[in-house]
Amino acid sequence: ISMLKSSCKLILKKLKRWMEPQKVFKL
Repeated sequence: ISMLKSSCKLILKKLKRWMEPQKVFKL
């Protein structure tokens, strides 16, 4: 279970990194 949680956190971090530039482009 801990592995799944850690992987989910990593994915969320990656998504945030991808979403940040997208917001900038939209602005």
